[in-house]
Amino acid sequence: MDFIRWSTMYQIFKLFIILYTTFFLSLYLYKSSYLENIDMKLYDFMLYSSQQDSLNKENNQSSNVVIIDIDLKSLEEIGLSSWPRIVHAKLIEMLDDMKPSTIGLNINFKYKDKASPEVIKDFYIKFFDINSVFSNIPHELTDNDILLSDIIHETSTITSVSTASNSANASVCQKDISPFIDFKNLNFIPITKNLSCNILQMHDNHIKFGFNDIRVDADGVVRRADFIKKYQSDYISSFALATLLNINLHSYKPLSKELKINGHIFDLDSRDERLINFKGVTPKVISAIDILKQKISYEEIHGKIIIIGSSVDEMKTYQTYMDKETTSSMIHAMVIENILENNFISKKSSYKSFNLFLAFIIIMIVSLLFIKKEYYILSLFMFLSLSLSYIWGYAKLLGLEYISLGYLFVPIIIFYLLLLILIFMKHLRDNKKLKMDLNNAYLSSVASMTLVASTHDIETGQHLIRTKKYIKVLAKKLFEKKLYKEIIDKHYIDLLYEASPLHDIGKVGIPDSILKKPDKLTFDEFEVMKTHAQLGGNILQESLANYEHNPLLEVAYNIAMYHHEKWDGTGYPKGLKGDAIPLEAQLMSLADIYDALVSKRRYKRSLSFEEAEEIIKAQRETAFNPLLIDVFLELKEKFKEISLEWSDE
Repeated sequence: MDFIRWSTMYQIFKLFIILYTTFFLSLYLYKSSYLENIDMKLYDFMLYSSQQDSLNKENNQSSNVVIIDIDLKSLEEIGLSSWPRIVHAKLIEMLDDMKPSTIGLNINFKYKDKASPEVIKDFYIKFFDINSVFSNIPHELTDNDILLSDIIHETSTITSVSTASNSANASVCQKDISPFIDFKNLNFIPITKNLSCNILQMHDNHIKFGFNDIRVDADGVVRRADFIKKYQSDYISSFALATLLNINLHSYKPLSKELKINGHIFDLDSRDERLINFKGVTPKVISAIDILKQKISYEEIHGKIIIIGSSVDEMKTYQTYMDKETTSSMIHAMVIENILENNFISKKSSYKSFNLFLAFIIIMIVSLLFIKKEYYILSLFMFLSLSLSYIWGYAKLLGLEYISLGYLFVPIIIFYLLLLILIFMKHLRDNKKLKMDLNNAYLSSVASMTLVASTHDIETGQHLIRTKKYIKVLAKKLFEKKLYKEIIDKHYIDLLYEASPLHDIGKVGIPDSILKKPDKLTFDEFEVMKTHAQLGGNILQESLANYEHNPLLEVAYNIAMYHHEKWDGTGYPKGLKGDAIPLEAQLMSLADIYDALVSKRRYKRSLSFEEAEEIIKAQRETAFNPLLIDVFLELKEKFKEISLEWSDE
């Protein structure tokens, strides 16, 4: 009873260690970004699954946003690697004539237009001293940058700036920042130290802008949108938000920090996150050259929110859920759609701590079931907990809310893996103990058989000790030389050592009148004596029949059955030849004969070690394997030491 009690307490202690490890590992993951990254990967999978479920559902809703893409076709039509800004101005002017709700220009103009007549004129004056270039061009068309700036100002087009680091033009932006709304005292918004704006002419015209940087998670995936950033003492709207605010469909309450757009309220100072819903209506994309060629109808643009971008200039594409790629203009367009339709996916921060707490409640219940060894109920409980949690999370996601299931699943999975390791280690330990018990049982059986054989045979027990030591040093030397490496390993050597005392177990079937005869045996008596090999094989074969597999008895069988076989095939009982004789029998034959030669028998004197060595050398390739003779000669001093240490005297 004490043993059972201590065993149970030991199991509880190990389970406590697992709980402790799970808790602190989960806490570490919670504090780091790893758990958040795993949670977001789960979110991607669930979002993808929910989208697959809705693929067959018909959606007749048209998009609020149209993207005008300055694509490769548009550049090829103009015949330049990039558009002159006079063409940008013309594009904006033509779009404005089609009465959109607003226009957003998602292109950064950090440097002067090199295709501007004023710039080309300065080039010819500087390098060729020619001042008559473009002399007939009207003055208002000589500077493309001023022209574009004027058109942007006249059409109230929103431009874009960057908050990326290493901004060379940050000082320009400090000159004039004109926010749509005077945001104040917002606490939970990102802060930027950089602001890279467009050329000076656009700021002189008091053009409104928003930052067009895309927020990318640590794993390189776009999931979230920033609406406002703080730069020095000013608050800057995102490009998507600035484009919407330009329509004047909003109101702002400074005290509650709530922004209302199109009837939907957004808390700008919340810890909760809004994830971009890429499942909604995909904005229409129109090639810019089709606008210039008047191939697009008035109805396709009228009342729409227009975003002008360039899939060629942007170059970089962004990765969204499940490795889908898209452009920055499409991401801004989707954010606008999400704001207007109020279909962002909400991610409340409170779910993280709630799910961690729930995970540990589940883990505690599983621990109790494990201690009580209710394994079936434990497995069922784990399956139902995870399945129902996933169904709950999936239903919430369909309702545009993600409940951070990663914070529930990860601690449970960590605990489950540690529990499996514990169970596996216990299984290994039990198996090891079982093998040790079986091995002890085998050794006990072998010892009993050896005792039976030795009490019938007048040869001393020292002979058994010497021969098993001879055979062991021979096998170890072969192992060191990497001979018979497909057979010999450390386990095989141990088996040889334990099995070799059974080599003459068949002598229990030989009559005492022959076995204990003090004189030399007659021919007929010797023929009877030779049967002990077959008798030993039969005895051990009967023992083997009780086991599916017993390596120790298998080695013992080969030794007892074949240790009188000879290399040239003249041995008994089967007349095996060469390596057809099991290696263990070859080793036993050499060890047995050497010991017989150097030991005194009732019918013979003992030979000197040198005489014995010469006799064995003389039987190279007749009685013995030549390789074994070579190894024996290397070990002859070791054989001598064993013989002297365990002599019969």
